[in-house]
Amino acid sequence: MEIGVHLPHMGPLATREGITGFAQMAEEYGFDSLWVSDHVVVPRNLDSSYPYRRDGAFCAAHAAFGALWSSLGAEWVNDPLLEEAADDKPRQLALAARLELAVPRSCITNDPAAARDFIRERPKGETIDKNVTSARALWRPTGIALVADRKLLSSLRHVPLLFQERVRAEADVRATIVGDELFAAEIVYPEGRPALDWRVDFRRARVRAVKLPRQVDARLRRLARELGLVYAAIDLRRRADGEHVFLEVNPSGQWLFVERRTGQRITAALANLLARGA
Repeated sequence: MEIGVHLPHMGPLATREGITGFAQMAEEYGFDSLWVSDHVVVPRNLDSSYPYRRDGAFCAAHAAFGALWSSLGAEWVNDPLLEEAADDKPRQLALAARLELAVPRSCITNDPAAARDFIRERPKGETIDKNVTSARALWRPTGIALVADRKLLSSLRHVPLLFQERVRAEADVRATIVGDELFAAEIVYPEGRPALDWRVDFRRARVRAVKLPRQVDARLRRLARELGLVYAAIDLRRRADGEHVFLEVNPSGQWLFVERRTGQRITAALANLLARGA
């Protein structure tokens, strides 16, 4: 089987350095091809409401395809409408807390004053900011939120952000759920502490398969079931005392980068799930 990867020719990574670095990383990890959509260049500002803005014809097309998917009676991994609902980060955090998973203190707001107050509650450098959505067009790495960052705070008027306490931990943990199976892997850096965002410099990390505590394992499985997901990639952080802190669910999260480093048979599990019907 040959596997390709889509180049980031839209969004914050669509720069000469970003695309070059992405292509080099894809080659290093053994991908067979690089893909781009048919619109190689996308204008920054558009008067048309189709197909790039979520209004007008785009919304009509989105609703029509949603109705088509629902009427097929097919087995999905995952069901498109359930997956879209499951991608709601505030909903994920609320559900995780209800299931008694540890979650970081959080503030979702478009009010600069509220964000500034939340940041001031902890020492400098101990509050992070990230997107409320995982939409590819808005992708950005997790950052450190500072009271003095006027550009960040003023941008809230237009794009709400999720602010959270920074979880100091000994390792990041990626839990991949495929049907009834759960594959957990820890991600640790040579410095002995997790990076702020492991996606940015994953090549330096040490990755190995681990076994989650029974209670955490059970709660993650229930979380996926209640979100209606048969596949999910869940990010956590493990503190030095062994506590696992839930960060987020990626309903369509990647798995091959974990499989390559750990030998876990995630692809085989997914193929089996598809073959027998979800």
